[in-house]
Amino acid sequence: MKALCIKISDFYSQIAGTISTGIYGFVTILAFAEFTIAVSYFGQPLIKGIFRLESGYIAISIFLMLVILALINLWARGKLSIPDMNWFQIILFVFIIWALMSLMWSATFSSGFARLATWLVMGILPMELAIILFPNLNFQRFLDSILFLGLVILIISFITIKTQSVGPMMRFSPTGGEKVAYARTMGFFLLCLAWIFDKTIFWRKIVVIALFLPTVYFLICAATRAPFAIALFLAFIYVFFASRIKKIAKSFILLIIGGAAIQFLSGSFMIMRILTVFKSVEFSSSVRGFIWNTVLKNLSNIPLWGIGIGSFKIFLPKMLKHIQHPHNSFLEMLIELGIPGLMMYLILMFPIPLLGLKKYLANRKTRNNQIYVLEFGLLIWSYGFLNSLINDALAGGIFEWISLGIIAGTLKGMQIQKEKTNTSQLEL
Repeated sequence: MKALCIKISDFYSQIAGTISTGIYGFVTILAFAEFTIAVSYFGQPLIKGIFRLESGYIAISIFLMLVILALINLWARGKLSIPDMNWFQIILFVFIIWALMSLMWSATFSSGFARLATWLVMGILPMELAIILFPNLNFQRFLDSILFLGLVILIISFITIKTQSVGPMMRFSPTGGEKVAYARTMGFFLLCLAWIFDKTIFWRKIVVIALFLPTVYFLICAATRAPFAIALFLAFIYVFFASRIKKIAKSFILLIIGGAAIQFLSGSFMIMRILTVFKSVEFSSSVRGFIWNTVLKNLSNIPLWGIGIGSFKIFLPKMLKHIQHPHNSFLEMLIELGIPGLMMYLILMFPIPLLGLKKYLANRKTRNNQIYVLEFGLLIWSYGFLNSLINDALAGGIFEWISLGIIAGTLKGMQIQKEKTNTSQLEL
């Protein structure tokens, strides 16, 4: 009896330890800033409804709370710092002030304010958090956060399709009301899977393989061509020209991607949309052509300081008043924020990725986490920027803004590491 009690006690101690460790690990992941960055990347479908539906208020509250928790966590770890007031931060500050000022002459204040608030909460706050966090990033936790959130969204997507759910959950459904935002999120996750497969240990590779097929399936189900085409194009470029995967494995991956795409595309709504892209009966392409033609015809009527954020719809006929932006980042900046806004946008958007690309190409054969994260930032920035060329550069362009923070933060970390190395060598 005594021996049995001892065994039970030992078993209970092991179980209690495992459970408490699991709970602690889960709470820790939720509290860490790495998780907040991942949430910001994945959260576009829910935040898209900001100020339109109740879920928008809930979503923005969740994201603000997560950012605050992440900052508290960094402070507790002694890693909280204020980003350096360099040329990037100064121009960003002026750009935000200019966008806020443009609301004064905007014809649609509420629409402009909603888009601006979405951009600040979902793009700028996580970007600044990334600048603080990524010089001392916990690489493994960041990978786990991405895989965890991707798995959760895939499960929600499956449930919403099977149960035909309604409400906020439908925003994470390929057939819901925010299919474009959902497709962009799935395209992002597809690129993450390609990157993680190349950069991680065996067990994570198994997880990536298990998540790959449902990701492709739901991306095709969303029937949104641009995120699908851009994600597959960048995944192909990355796997074959940037990854460290062996040639035989690359060929095998190509067969899997091609086979899955052909299988899922067969008989899908996506293939119909692809085949009709150059036909005038295809609504989306025709509307974009009409929008861009309308913009070009009215360029002479646009003041140098722009017409104000959110005012683009005044150019459109009544039947298209629901369209919030010109579906092109450069045109959007020029029309709504004028030449000053466009110039600041170009200065913010390009120099840091170019510096990151230069650093990456010079060190791409080096095997360390900073180069890996820099590669991730450049990959996702490319995905976000290409999407913004035919979509919204502010409220819908969170990928490239957060990625700017990742690239800048990683470059800062590499500079700090270099200075420490030089100091150590001088001391020797």
